[in-house]
Amino acid sequence: EDAVVLAAATSAHDDLAAGLAEYDRVRRPRTQKLAKISGNSARVQQASHPVTAALRDLAVYLMPRGAYLSAADEALGWRPPEAPVTQPL
Repeated sequence: EDAVVLAAATSAHDDLAAGLAEYDRVRRPRTQKLAKISGNSARVQQASHPVTAALRDLAVYLMPRGAYLSAADEALGWRPPEAPVTQPL
């Protein structure tokens, strides 16, 4: 993801600093959201108290497959920008 967006952002600007600023503007919200999702997921997955771990395991067992896939879509559903990445001459 980063490489595709970085290439698109820097190729769209003659000034490298402007391209990097565009890359940061585009990527920062998604990467911050993914970091938050990852941290929350890690806290749940690494639960070590027997009651908490049992409840987690039961919730995962009972969760419909569609709900699990829908929850993962935020991380796995990324699509590249629509504008093609141009090759420098």
